[in-house]
Amino acid sequence: MNKRILNIIISMLCALISSVAFVSIIVLIGLIVDDIFGISNIVEGIKLVKPNIHEMLLNNEKFIYLIICIIAYVVFYILLNYNTLKLSLCISYELRMKQFKKIQVLNTFDIAKITSSGFVQRLATDSENVFGGYLAILSTGLFGSFLIIETIIIMFFINPLLALIVVGLTPLSLFVSLFLNKKIRESYKTNTAQLDKLNKISIEYFKNIKLYKSLDYEKDDLEKFKKINDRLYETNLRSQWFGALINPSVRFVNNIVYLTVGLVGLYLMYLGNITTGVLVMFLLFSNQYTKPFNDVSAIIGDIQQAFASHGRVKNIFELDEVIDGYDEKEELKGEFKFNDVSFGYDEIKVLKNLDFSIKKGEHIALVGPTGCGKTTIVNMIMKFLTLNEGVLYIDDKDYLLYKTNFIRANIVMVLQDGFIFSKSYLDNIIYGNKLVDKEKLNKILVSTGIDKIVEKLDRGLDTIIVNPHTLSVGERQLICIARALVNEKSIVVLDEATSSIDIATEKKIQNIFLELMNNKTTIVIAHRLSTIKDMDRIIVMNNGEIVEIGKHVELIDKKGFYYKLYNQIVE
Repeated sequence: MNKRILNIIISMLCALISSVAFVSIIVLIGLIVDDIFGISNIVEGIKLVKPNIHEMLLNNEKFIYLIICIIAYVVFYILLNYNTLKLSLCISYELRMKQFKKIQVLNTFDIAKITSSGFVQRLATDSENVFGGYLAILSTGLFGSFLIIETIIIMFFINPLLALIVVGLTPLSLFVSLFLNKKIRESYKTNTAQLDKLNKISIEYFKNIKLYKSLDYEKDDLEKFKKINDRLYETNLRSQWFGALINPSVRFVNNIVYLTVGLVGLYLMYLGNITTGVLVMFLLFSNQYTKPFNDVSAIIGDIQQAFASHGRVKNIFELDEVIDGYDEKEELKGEFKFNDVSFGYDEIKVLKNLDFSIKKGEHIALVGPTGCGKTTIVNMIMKFLTLNEGVLYIDDKDYLLYKTNFIRANIVMVLQDGFIFSKSYLDNIIYGNKLVDKEKLNKILVSTGIDKIVEKLDRGLDTIIVNPHTLSVGERQLICIARALVNEKSIVVLDEATSSIDIATEKKIQNIFLELMNNKTTIVIAHRLSTIKDMDRIIVMNNGEIVEIGKHVELIDKKGFYYKLYNQIVE
């Protein structure tokens, strides 16, 4: 049996036993009261007697049952809360894990639809809100549901008239609860959206703080932040106000029910239709019957916030995944063939009917203006994106048939904006290949010039990079290049790999790049056209289409689009 289903069954049993014990406590209290005051004493009004209470309790088996019921209620109620807490934590844990796994298989295009702050909020805040909602529903809802049903049955069995009064006035409490509940739900939904906007602008500001300062954009950004913060204040105040209003409003209605039962019960006692114990039972029942509604009204804000968060989390699971295959082999050769491949975002086509191939071990350069589709081709090869039309073959097989992780395990990439982990220099360099031998590592450190950087540090390669942004852009890129050199693969992708490095350093590592690219299929994206003169072929792109293919000299002699592009850069 599924572990979660078992937990739910156990929770339901605990809720049932604890609620039955609780109802039994009320009934036993009423019966004991009748035993103390005496049923025969109620003839013309209330006549009090003075019995030996201590002796009656010790000799009354109902008192023993009362103690047993109290113990059963406490034990099973504690078990109910423990089990629902554990179940809610498991649900929250699994939700976070499923979200993170889902994010790992999303298209980069779909990932771009949600900001980084949005993902963080869903993984952390929203998952915790869902946990709180489940805990409230399971612990309060299960016990309350059983208690309401059992209370109605017992009340109608004892006295239908008083039962009708309690049940008949309850809809007033429900009406107030539902009315305010609707207002809270709307407020929390708006509040969550404003909080997401605030997170987004905060992360954007701290990420680009130098740019904002250099452009003197701080006042404008402060005004933008203030508007969102003001709106968040208003929505938060509204939601908190309705949340604070619902509990006393429901309790006010419930007190009316309690008062009505008390007055009618006293009148029935005066007539001799009910006993003192029955009145005590109904006063307790009317209070406990409305208690679940009070409890729900007290946590309605948490439940509504959980529903709003659940809706936001659900959006992630509705996004399309990268199509994963099933095939894998020891190593890819590195042969690619684009057969009438097209790709677009919504109605905008980024790549249009591409037809070209790359041979094993061939060095290819992709050049063209910004936005022409160069990086999109690489993203497609890496299965970050799924093509819309046509077929992409890798080693004469549709790339969709390969496992995504298998394709990526055979490709080493150096991107324009290299990522640095908050770890040591060594951990950053050997990331992905911790078994690299020391001789090879030292050679890479020397060739990239990283040895000169770390020798100035007290702990050398073991120095922790606490804040990667304290390194220069060039230093970060050198670490990423060293990482690529450590991880030898059959396919190499260099996406503006040397764009952040000065000319002198770039020339210095050209030889090590040639070693990295030796006998490997290499795809280079570069704006510095001087760095790709020795490529086997240069594919020139414009507006998502291939306009020219050839070697550097051939394309210069043609004096076409590449020729104009080259001259613009040289000038």
